[in-house]
Amino acid sequence: MNVCIFSAKTGNGHYAVSRAIYERLQELENVEVNVIYDFYEQLSPYTSILSDFYNLLQTRSKALCKMFTEMSCMENIKKQDEIYNLIETSIGSNLKKYSADVILSITPLINRYMIKYIKSNSMQTKYYEVITDPFLPMYPGFDSLGADGYFCPTQIVYDYLREKGISEFNLFMTGYPVRKNFLCTKKKHNNIESRDQFTFLLNSGSNGNINYIHIMESLCLIDVKREIKIILLCGNNTLLYKMASQKYKDNPNVDVKLYEDNIHIMLETVDLCMTKPGANTIFECINMKVPILVDGIDGLLFQESGIDSFLKEWSVGEVVYSIDDILEKLKKIIYHYDTYADAVNRFPMEDGVGNILSQIITNHRERDLDDK
Repeated sequence: MNVCIFSAKTGNGHYAVSRAIYERLQELENVEVNVIYDFYEQLSPYTSILSDFYNLLQTRSKALCKMFTEMSCMENIKKQDEIYNLIETSIGSNLKKYSADVILSITPLINRYMIKYIKSNSMQTKYYEVITDPFLPMYPGFDSLGADGYFCPTQIVYDYLREKGISEFNLFMTGYPVRKNFLCTKKKHNNIESRDQFTFLLNSGSNGNINYIHIMESLCLIDVKREIKIILLCGNNTLLYKMASQKYKDNPNVDVKLYEDNIHIMLETVDLCMTKPGANTIFECINMKVPILVDGIDGLLFQESGIDSFLKEWSVGEVVYSIDDILEKLKKIIYHYDTYADAVNRFPMEDGVGNILSQIITNHRERDLDDK
């Protein structure tokens, strides 16, 4: 079986999911796998420019980025046909190049065009969408009709796609696909009342948000009647790392680190994590049984706007919208920690990648039997 994973460079979440699936596929016998992390960008100069523009908006203004996405929702059939005509030849060249039996799409940006090409040319390739938006609204394109399967990370996504007219036969509840390292099967012993120290991981993201230096200043002044140890992850931002390292070099309760690839090991030792609102990092924390503070200070993207209701439904964390809000909700979680800890321990964890691969293999075997 030849499997291709097609993704886009619009945020690190798509890369993380693509990598998680790719690593597990490599463990299987009789499976050839290719992953193209920038498939969308390779389709044309137009798609490459759109990707760069989207990433620029993400870093400069989440409000403008959200508006850009909302505009995408209003694209009419004529506009979609124009885009398809621009990239049709490139789609065909890539499908011929990789000769895949199965395509896993990790990005919503290509779905309607890939499905149209495959159907128009009566290809036997199976096309599956791996949906990486676990809340509503989802980014436009994940609800494109005509795929052979839709791997849903949450029940709310499954129900939404069912309402959109997609058959139950093509919908699969898999759970969110994180790397195997983040599948924690043990419940944490979270009785912090018996401990003097509370460990708080402050994850500033892969690019390192420089504003976290100001968050640190406020956190070091908080009074919650117990010692708080703060671990600041600076990502790839060496300036943030140097500033924080210098400022807190004499503070034994502050540990400043650069990018950490083995963050799952760190999550095993912390009581709470503050992280960006991306679905991948949120589910990594939840799967590791760590309550979360979600950083909404700079606003939320279109596909992130459902995170607040999700956290309230499951009681696994809080969204914060200002530095004052961080302090207030940090105190709330510390004083009611057992409630949040019990919630993450009860959260219905699934091996999303394993479930996806199991379904692909089952479908492929059934197809081989039908061919015989």
